[in-house]
Amino acid sequence: MVDYLITPASGTAAISDSSGVSTTPGANKLWASGASLYWNTGSVSDGSNATVIGSGADNCISTWTSSGITGTSDFTWDENNLLIQSSSSDKPQITIKTTHTSNAAPTFNFVHESATPANSDDLAYIYFKGYDTGDNTHTYANIAAESTTITEGSEEGSIRFRTTAAGTDYTETLTMRGGKVGIGTTCTCRFIRCSGKDSWR
Repeated sequence: MVDYLITPASGTAAISDSSGVSTTPGANKLWASGASLYWNTGSVSDGSNATVIGSGADNCISTWTSSGITGTSDFTWDENNLLIQSSSSDKPQITIKTTHTSNAAPTFNFVHESATPANSDDLAYIYFKGYDTGDNTHTYANIAAESTTITEGSEEGSIRFRTTAAGTDYTETLTMRGGKVGIGTTCTCRFIRCSGKDSWR
């Protein structure tokens, strides 16, 4: 393999994938003009910051199209929040897929990595939000997971399902903790406990 270093005395230098080195910009060419770098007619970087640039919204996750690099405010990441939104019916959709022939399935992990873990650390939240007729936001349903006991050898976890009832969000609906179930309560002092009453001890 031969490496080429092109240093034009003036004007524009270009590399073509089909015709070698050219002195003019055009299709399928990487070329420089001054301090800027171009592919075809689109800018790849500018001399002020030497970064890849393109069109799109702030914090957008860039995608390649037939005409270059682009982005949209419907798909953004700001180091804290990933936003995927659409105005189309039944969209957006997220698909996690495996084509492996084994019986193993795709995995979605929530990890709370703490240097000082403690009992009842929250591990993950899933919120199902919507609006009411007064344009107020409600969490109509919620799933929360905890590491309720972290003592080595006696570890215990819980998962809680809560729903909105009579205008009140986060109403306790179902709790599963350490192999026991609480219905309408967080108490799991029996195998199944229903809203303050014991059933099926």
